Amino acid sequence: ETSSREGIFDYFASEIFRQTDKATQNFLVKTAFLPKMTGPMAARLAGMVDAGRILSELSRKNYFIQRHTGPEPAFQYHLLFRDFLQARAQNVLGSEGTRAVQREAASLLLETGQVESAAALYVEAEDWENLSRLLFSHAHELMRQGRSRTLQAWLDRIPDAVADQVPWALFWMGTSRMPSSFAEARRYLERALHRFSDRRERAGALLAWAGIVATIILEFDDLARLDADGGRKRDRLGD
Repeated sequence: ETSSREGIFDYFASEIFRQTDKATQNFLVKTAFLPKMTGPMAARLAGMVDAGRILSELSRKNYFIQRHTGPEPAFQYHLLFRDFLQARAQNVLGSEGTRAVQREAASLLLETGQVESAAALYVEAEDWENLSRLLFSHAHELMRQGRSRTLQAWLDRIPDAVADQVPWALFWMGTSRMPSSFAEARRYLERALHRFSDRRERAGALLAWAGIVATIILEFDDLARLDADGGRKRDRLGD
């Protein structure tokens, strides 16, 4: 399968990509970070006012792009061609340029409600600040929908060294684990409580403490810990 994929990529490179001009190459690799796009979306991301015309022309030439009809036409690259273009992005745009395009593409996706696709781009760009902001703003809704594992999976992409400095990341890491492991959830919530307390963020500290107490009660294993652990952690809340 790997050799077959490499063969397809070689075909894209030799028969298609290298035969296009630099402006078109830039357009292709930038817009490849959008799973599906309209002309205005492509124009904003690629910085080309005639993006809609370019997409229509590529579609007319059967350039591995599919056109979806509707009130506003939308376009979608063939999956393998899109993978190829993304793989070529760093050669064309450079590392920093690629990350900048990924961040801008994520912003465009958020405007159209494509939260998970945006989160994936923030991960690829290693933009932990924006990933954290995105997840925190949607955490309540994801938990309400019973999608704690989805939330947990994205939070787990944040490096430990980064998450340890963001108490809300630790809080949601713990909360998202409540349905699967009270003990594991409690470990993250305890770390969150310490960070909140150190920063004197009382609201966050109270929520973390309440979560810790909930894990002890729901675990229903050693309720005596409510007097010991719960009391000590309550002391960290301060006045």
